[in-house]
Amino acid sequence: MVKQVIIHKLVDGVFYSSIICERDKIEEIIDARTSDAIALALRFSAPIFTYKNILDKAGIYLKGNQQEGDKSQDIDDVLSSPETFGMEETNTSGAAYTKFSLSELHDLLQGAVQDEDYEKAAKIRDEISKRE
Repeated sequence: MVKQVIIHKLVDGVFYSSIICERDKIEEIIDARTSDAIALALRFSAPIFTYKNILDKAGIYLKGNQQEGDKSQDIDDVLSSPETFGMEETNTSGAAYTKFSLSELHDLLQGAVQDEDYEKAAKIRDEISKRE
């Protein structure tokens, strides 16, 4: 069973990852291609972690939830430990698209692709495929 994935290094544009698995209550760490590690994490609903310095190096900047003038915890403090991706529950499961017409789904798909929200686009595509 995949427990979590950690993207732990970025060298010359290549991400390096480890998969933390558990079998018979024994935990193992397996080096893997990041694409494979992410695919497995998604399949097992496992969290994906990385570090702020890797995000910075890759040019990925997260939006903070701070209001202007808010003195709450700075995003740099939050990201000093591994950042979790993919664990936020969204209301965009495949079942959420059943209420839309086929033409509305095509419009939603186009919007999702333009917004580069490929996970959402894949779910919409799957719903369209079921109907066609």
